[in-house]
Parts: sequence; structure tokens; C-alpha cells
Amino acid sequence: MLVKMHKTGPKKLDDAQKNIIDQFKVAFKYRFSKPPVLCCACEMFRQKQADSETVDAYTKRLRSFAKRVDIDDATLLYALFSGFASKTG
Repeated sequence: MLVKMHKTGPKKLDDAQKNIIDQFKVAFKYRFSKPPVLCCACEMFRQKQADSETVDAYTKRLRSFAKRVDIDDATLLYALFSGFASKTG
């Protein structure tokens, strides 16, 4: 099909075939694209407390990430605790 489409070109396709291809593109993007919530959540879990950063500053930074998308308190708390720097000494 793709070889045939390449030879004929998209301008020679009838409207029904163009609609099918457009519907396929939309369905493909919907199925295989990351939702913005997931991207922001992944970024939030990558945030770690810096050595020179206070707990308050770290918490404020993570809460600003959480405000961008609708993340529940349990997820925010888990991200917060997993990113704390271990203070030994």
C-alpha cells in the first residue's frame, strides 16, 4: 500500500482514502503519545533535593510541579519522600 501510495502520491488519492489516513494519524498519536500529565509526573519524580537546598525550598519546588497538572496528595508525598537527600553525619 505504501509503495502504491508513493507512486501515486497523496494528491491522487480520493477523499475517502485521505480521511482514512488522517484518522489513522490521529489514532496513532492518541495511542502512542505520552500525555502531559505523565511527562510532568516523570519530571517531578526526577527532582531530588540538592545538598545545599532546604527542605522548605525543595517542598516548594515540588509543589509548583504538582500544580501544573492534577496530581493527588499521595503521589506528591511519595515524590517528596523519594527525593529527600540523605543527611548523614
